[in-house]
Amino acid sequence: MKKLSVIILVILTFSATFAQKKPAYTPKIEPCPCAFKADSSLKTTCAYLIVPENRNKPNGKTIKLPFIIAESNNPNKKKDPVLFTGGGPGASSLGFIGSVHNRSLIKDRDFITFEQRGTHFAVPNLDCNDIGEALKKAFMYNLPKDSMLLVGVKQCRNKLLAQGIDLSAYNTVESAADIEDLRKALKIDSLNLFGASYSGGLMPTVLKNYPDGIRSLILDSPLPLFVNIDEEELVNFNEALNTVLTKYEADTIGNLPYGKLKDRFKQYFTAITGKDFTIKYLPKDAKDSLTIHYSQSELIGYLLNTLYDFSRIKDIPMIVSEMIQGHHQVYIKDFLSGIFRNGGPSGMRMSVYCSDKMAYARDAIIQQQYQLYP
Repeated sequence: MKKLSVIILVILTFSATFAQKKPAYTPKIEPCPCAFKADSSLKTTCAYLIVPENRNKPNGKTIKLPFIIAESNNPNKKKDPVLFTGGGPGASSLGFIGSVHNRSLIKDRDFITFEQRGTHFAVPNLDCNDIGEALKKAFMYNLPKDSMLLVGVKQCRNKLLAQGIDLSAYNTVESAADIEDLRKALKIDSLNLFGASYSGGLMPTVLKNYPDGIRSLILDSPLPLFVNIDEEELVNFNEALNTVLTKYEADTIGNLPYGKLKDRFKQYFTAITGKDFTIKYLPKDAKDSLTIHYSQSELIGYLLNTLYDFSRIKDIPMIVSEMIQGHHQVYIKDFLSGIFRNGGPSGMRMSVYCSDKMAYARDAIIQQQYQLYP
């Protein structure tokens, strides 16, 4: 009887603890203007999800997360809609709604695009241009890029804190809870989750934490949470580039217009390690040209950007051949235009990376990549 009493007491204690952890708030829906609309053939509804910024402070500040619902025209549509969020982390998701009418998913189900907390159309967002501006200054005045990026990150962080933003609340776990709250607020029994890139890791987190409300996952080019991208980035780049150049060298119809490239690429880029190049560059709307210093890093950065552009992957052999011959100008100018045009990574990207990735990154492993792929 004594043991039974102890067991009952333990069960009651756990039950009381669990009851205390139940949400002390009710997620709300509020109509809002549409940042984007689906094709005119589909009915579009736009609204905010309103939830606590930090669920450990349920009576504290709230945030607004916009979402867009495109309704299927099928009178016999399924009751479980598709919900999409994008990658980055930090990229906006809402614009995806504009292409939904071309997708088979809308034939049988409604389609929801949901803006993750901290991203562009969320209130508040963690947008800041400090990191991009710091990188521009590094190029303009030939300053150490890593040091300047750190300056930009600190400025971005201080700016967001000054706005009263609780950065500890902007992470994958909270974003997963936002999706569950949206499901409940819309009274949806079951969701089909569609995530691209970073959201290919976010969606399994939703499934893990809230399995009862999920029917299926669609993971497009997923970056799972168990992969630490900083420990593998150069390995992945090397594999992607090797794949392209191997296919080029195996092309019996093309007759290798640029010769054998794989070995030449490695020899050339290893030989220019640490070498400094300069170029005259005129930024948009500027009166005077700048003398910009660049290195192997920027050339590889251009190749990496090209590998992300499916329409230009076919150009990689030609670009590699040009670079090996020292013809850098056109590519570096294009690379610099991207630097001077874009604002750099957002505060949301940095917040998620700090909480989910960099805290677990092993610097020794990251540095080993540079030994393997100089």
